[in-house]
Amino acid sequence: ERFVVVAPFASVREPIAVVSKTRTKANRFGVTVPYVDDFDEELTWQTFLLVCQSLGCDMSRLSVVGYSMGGQAAWDLMCRHGSNLAAGVPFAACCCWKGDSWKLQDVVLNLSRVTIRSYCGKADTTYSWRDFSWIAERRGRAPYPWQRNQDHADGVSTEVFEWDWRLQLCLVNGTASCHCCWDVVFHNEESFLLFTWLEQIHCETPIQVTLDKHSALQFWGDSLPRQNTESVHVCFEKN
Repeated sequence: ERFVVVAPFASVREPIAVVSKTRTKANRFGVTVPYVDDFDEELTWQTFLLVCQSLGCDMSRLSVVGYSMGGQAAWDLMCRHGSNLAAGVPFAACCCWKGDSWKLQDVVLNLSRVTIRSYCGKADTTYSWRDFSWIAERRGRAPYPWQRNQDHADGVSTEVFEWDWRLQLCLVNGTASCHCCWDVVFHNEESFLLFTWLEQIHCETPIQVTLDKHSALQFWGDSLPRQNTESVHVCFEKN
């Protein structure tokens, strides 16, 4: 009851999946199918906002959380829409800096405004000090973080590197897989306090664009929440 969770699924034939034109893999039935490279970040963003608006969510408290390929999508969304997000929590992923993102002022602004806490396995290769040093520099922070160690449930520990409370990298030790570090965090809220932390964060520049009822009905169809049919909204990317 404390959160609305929107969980898109990027598999072959799903509209938000970016399917590879060259790579394939065998699915669980042994059938060869195209490989999914990524989430379509703009379609994911628009869907996310439509759901949140139509359910009456507080648009100043939108956060994005993802793991592995979803963690990469979380970074992509922070690069493009960080100014309209309260927080981003990518697991087991680093920013890919698409194109010339390092030089784009809107990317700098977005990553300067959003609160970021990332979890990665310490022995994994999916985190980048360069990401955090660059963001810290753009925020006017020292390039070297404070470090503290925390013990958690199931024999797991984290090394927390904190440039300030709004920019944290948590390196996870003790999980069965150094890459799959998210389950222990999600399943032990009393120890990690991730969602308790997310509840405290607000965006200072929430998105305000709305969509009329007719357009929302086209999206939702028969699944439209009836209690909100007179005030259903959607937000698209600001120009």
